[in-house]
Amino acid sequence: MKKARIYNTLFPVILLLAAFVPFRQACPAEQDICAADLKNVFSSGKNDNASSPEALPAALQKLKECYYSFGRYGEFVSALKTIAAKKKELAGWTYYYAGTARYDQLAALQADKKWDEYFSSGDTYRREAVEYAQKAVKSAAGRGALPVYSRLLLWQSLREDQDEAAAAALQELLSAVREYALSEGADPGAVKDAADGLAAAGEKMKAGGLYKLYIERKTSGGSGLEEIRALAEQFMKEGNSLSSEPAYDAYSEGLLRSPAYSKEEKIAALLDIAGKFVYKDSGFCDPEYAEKLFAMAESLAGKDGFAEGQLYTRAWNLEKSRSFEAAAERYAGLAEKFPAGKYADEAVFKAGAIRIYALRDTEGGKRYLQKLADSGRQNPYVVSSIYHLALLLQWEGDSSRAAEYYNALIGLAGKHYEEEVDLSRARMAELAGNKPIEYNLRTFLELSFRPENAVYNMSRLELKVSPVRPAPGENISVAASAHTAESGCMPVKLSFLWSGQTGKDSKLSADNAGFSAVYREPGSHIVSAVALHPSGSIDRSFVIIDVR
Repeated sequence: MKKARIYNTLFPVILLLAAFVPFRQACPAEQDICAADLKNVFSSGKNDNASSPEALPAALQKLKECYYSFGRYGEFVSALKTIAAKKKELAGWTYYYAGTARYDQLAALQADKKWDEYFSSGDTYRREAVEYAQKAVKSAAGRGALPVYSRLLLWQSLREDQDEAAAAALQELLSAVREYALSEGADPGAVKDAADGLAAAGEKMKAGGLYKLYIERKTSGGSGLEEIRALAEQFMKEGNSLSSEPAYDAYSEGLLRSPAYSKEEKIAALLDIAGKFVYKDSGFCDPEYAEKLFAMAESLAGKDGFAEGQLYTRAWNLEKSRSFEAAAERYAGLAEKFPAGKYADEAVFKAGAIRIYALRDTEGGKRYLQKLADSGRQNPYVVSSIYHLALLLQWEGDSSRAAEYYNALIGLAGKHYEEEVDLSRARMAELAGNKPIEYNLRTFLELSFRPENAVYNMSRLELKVSPVRPAPGENISVAASAHTAESGCMPVKLSFLWSGQTGKDSKLSADNAGFSAVYREPGSHIVSAVALHPSGSIDRSFVIIDVR
């Protein structure tokens, strides 16, 4: 009976062990997780027909991806040591990948917040990353793109360590990239990888030079124009202006020279690309580059070769990028060419307003606004023109004529344009009471028009609106950005004097560098501001808010 109980107890255990043993045999050993890829590294290069110099790094790259997918950085380094010992021709590349593994392992520990290993082994990993990179550099001669990648890794590692040798390593990297790019059979992708590394580290100018070199190598390899454009558009999707703009440059320059495209096709292509770079309140844009492309298209089309919408987009882009003189000229040209067009009144208003408030040309600006005031039309641009003409007359001391204009605005507006009517009534109350213009607005006008205040040229204060083209009733934000000199360790409290067409019921405060607003009716509304610090005025600025 006792034996039976023992048998009954042991039999299930024996069955469990019997089932477990074949299961364990069926599971691969942990150290063999990348065995197939490791075998591929050893088998590659056995004979000249089976591999090429380019295939060797690819085999190591595949092995890296395998170990990285399991987070086995240390095992990858151990495998690389074995490879280096058995395949001397791969030693340089194994040093590079070993250094990369330690560099990436540190980043992974930070990302995963594995602080115990980071602080206990971090210094070792940093030292090994530099040492392996240095070994790779010494072994790089005649190894294809290895000089580029090894010097990129060395610079990145030294930079992360804040080592003073990083500056010299950067210059050596740039030299290595240029030398490699000019070598026969060079892979342009290595040049781009170096540029990507520089861009990620904030070395924008140097990265831009390498991206340009990359595009040059791509085009010298016989890439067609449409292939180059596709490449540029891919960079654009990635939000990388440092690479997209050189690519578009190569495309547009080739386009201008090519006999395969008609003049109309060339103009259309250039304008299409320009449209991708025009001013936006969010996302990627480069208004200056857009204007460069508009100018190239104009060189083909002539001044009269643009449609109304294209002329408007060009002028609007210049305005939003604060190229005010050019914007005023483009708006004036648009209104002259299309006097009855969709954008005619807006263009006339902006040509005048920009001349008055940005260029300090009050007499020239008045002529544009007066043209709208005399039109008798009832639209937001006519109403705003009358208001600003009246304001200038009030500022200049011509109270009777200012009152006439304010009254004319109120009569023209009827039940519309409540904000402009309210502003006109506020100004008329000042006139009736023989009072000065309210302080914030008066300060802006003084800095804008008095000759002794010409130093306040809007270079130290910028106003931005988001969204840049709001709909009536849509909530928007207006933000001021003041550029001041360094003032030691203590931050300086700035004040902002807001004025102008700031929207109905907006909450304005001198303590806030911005405000929220809602505009009930369409039109172009001018918001102005003066930035102050304790010792005096910083600058003045304005922005035109286009409500559609």
